[in-house]
Amino acid sequence: MRDYSAATTQFNYQHTVDAALSGNLQALNACVECCDRHALPGRIALFWEGKDGRSATSTFTQLQDQAARFANFLLAQGVNRGDKVAGLLPRTAELLVVVLATWRIGAVYQPLFTAFGPKAIEHRLNSSGAAL
Repeated sequence: MRDYSAATTQFNYQHTVDAALSGNLQALNACVECCDRHALPGRIALFWEGKDGRSATSTFTQLQDQAARFANFLLAQGVNRGDKVAGLLPRTAELLVVVLATWRIGAVYQPLFTAFGPKAIEHRLNSSGAAL
């Protein structure tokens, strides 16, 4: 954004909502905003370090590519825009890829946590209507 003042002055909330609901996935897409628009060669998106001392670095371009591939997988599984995708994943780069891929196709990511316990997870899955 080159001119913040102009952008805030000209911003129209209703126009943004209408564009997002029109089916134009580029109008307002969390994957685009959080990843794709930052995907320049070598630009670091994520520094990850595991409890066991392992570490990894991911660039925006890598995340963009992985999210696009996983988005294709979700589509092949019949997940559509507006569907819910539930995930019970550890905090790794793969979790971020799944979330970005879900957002890329316009679906909703529903995080699940092992701290909920089996009954709470089952309740959330049953009541959410998750497609996957």
